[in-house]
Amino acid sequence: MKKNTMNYTKDEIRDMYVYNPDVKYYFLSVMYCGKAPAWIRKPFLTENEIQEFLKIYCNSKKKEFSSLEIFNEALLREKITVLKKDGGYIDIGLRHWIFDDRYTSDDDYYSDIISGKEPMSWKVGYEEWLELSKETKLEV
Repeated sequence: MKKNTMNYTKDEIRDMYVYNPDVKYYFLSVMYCGKAPAWIRKPFLTENEIQEFLKIYCNSKKKEFSSLEIFNEALLREKITVLKKDGGYIDIGLRHWIFDDRYTSDDDYYSDIISGKEPMSWKVGYEEWLELSKETKLEV
């Protein structure tokens, strides 16, 4: 797990890996323009994680990143009605409308995270945090 250089509390660290309905989460979307250009898209980031990324972003080489977008996760779960090609209408999540079906909010995986059934295990440091939690008997 990365060193806690920001002096986060145990609860703030836990909120990075286990969904807490009392915390605002964000979705980061940015284009990395380095040697291997690619979109970086990270869901369920805490405000602390966004601030860490913004430090990197602001201190990076001038054209290393572009097209920075930060969305509120709650907003991305909102449904909108859109006109289909056949003239009918369909209700879809805003996440799906903006990012296509790879990031849909009604997906079982996102639902499991929001319900607390599934941790955010894709994040860097998750395995180390989980092991530390077991050693210190923190509630996971």
